[in-house]
Amino acid sequence: MNNTTLRLFSGRAVDVVPGRTLATLPGWTIDALNVGPFPSSPGYDAHLARTLGSTFDWSDEFRFDKDTLLLETIILKVPERNLNRGDIAAWKECPATPGLLRLREHESFSFDETGARHMAPDGSALICFYEELTSEGHRLRINIAPSLDLLCIDDRHYGWMLSWPAQHLIPDSRGGICSPPYLEDEPEVVPLVWEYQQLVSDDTLDRLNEKDPSLLTALKALREKTGPSGTLPRQALRQRIDALLDTFY
Repeated sequence: MNNTTLRLFSGRAVDVVPGRTLATLPGWTIDALNVGPFPSSPGYDAHLARTLGSTFDWSDEFRFDKDTLLLETIILKVPERNLNRGDIAAWKECPATPGLLRLREHESFSFDETGARHMAPDGSALICFYEELTSEGHRLRINIAPSLDLLCIDDRHYGWMLSWPAQHLIPDSRGGICSPPYLEDEPEVVPLVWEYQQLVSDDTLDRLNEKDPSLLTALKALREKTGPSGTLPRQALRQRIDALLDTFY
């Protein structure tokens, strides 16, 4: 891949520098994916001060080095809407090419967050995308960090994909780790994470607000399946279920 232009959902353009990627393992907290510090992490404000770009408060967060204008860190919001377009296999088959985003000038602007998600039942990938955009056209996967690719259709940003997301699952705790120390390959966790994604979505929000007893039973049963094991993905899933039960029940 030669230097290419990526058109964002907003219509703005950034450059893609081939052959470079971020080295940090992405950390997934169910509702967000980060490559870099949490907003609650010590030193986050200092990180914002020495970089430029979008911020998590208003959009997906892409922070760039002020001197090189190269991408340094990311925080991506995971939508609550489940939508299966049947294209995840095509994205997995598309070769991934390493590349790093670079701003064209010293200017901060919003990176629109995606609106829909789909997790493969076998746990091999989680994709989040703009449902307003068609998935037809020339596909391009830009690998920007371990297991994390930006998805493009005809050089337009379509969304992103995380491979084997359950391995990247970490607790969302203030002052906690922002990245898994290593990837835990625990196949038994995959169906639990997939089940959580189906139980908790925009389709079930009303049921949560109404304290639906059948949903409560399902969430408690899922929590039991996370078992006594202390692996990081199991801890993260239990923590997320406990937070839901505390909030809604």
